Amino acid sequence: MTSTRNAIERYAIRAVVALAAASSQSEEPEVTIQMREDAAHLMTLCIAGDTVLRAEGRQWCDDTTGFLQRWRTHGVLSEQAALSAATAVLRLRLVLARSDGVTIASEKKVQEKKVIASPVVKRPQPQPEVEGSQKRVLAYIFEHPAVRTGTLVAALTPSISSRTVKRCVKELVASGLIRRAELPDGGVAYTAN
Repeated sequence: MTSTRNAIERYAIRAVVALAAASSQSEEPEVTIQMREDAAHLMTLCIAGDTVLRAEGRQWCDDTTGFLQRWRTHGVLSEQAALSAATAVLRLRLVLARSDGVTIASEKKVQEKKVIASPVVKRPQPQPEVEGSQKRVLAYIFEHPAVRTGTLVAALTPSISSRTVKRCVKELVASGLIRRAELPDGGVAYTAN
């Protein structure tokens, strides 16, 4: 937290210095007065503490950036002075925004409440769609219960490749449409559910 505070103060000082430099280059007394008042207000915010600076600092940055933009477009401030001051103010704005994220994250941990979950109601799963090769593999398994893998591949290989048959069987087992049963001799048989 201290490093964040130091970073905010460092960028606030840079913004004050940039505003002072820009105000010294202005020929308009109103602009000079306004910029000095803005710099003084920022220093007051820094002295007031973290919460005040974070709460009002972003608004100050937005207002000051708007003033600098208007004065630059109207030719009251030189391009370089206005952009230099605006860059310093925007960097302060970025540091303030980042520090708010750190604060919010740490506050969420403290304020986190336990949520009691409602009971989960299982909805019936829709039957998976079976198309193409899977349909033919499933039809063969329906016709020939407890069919072995080798028999299944041999029966369907002329029209479907063995690799596709094995992939379809794997997908059908995963979807729950067929069951895989280990045989005592080490083989595998498939039956329809």
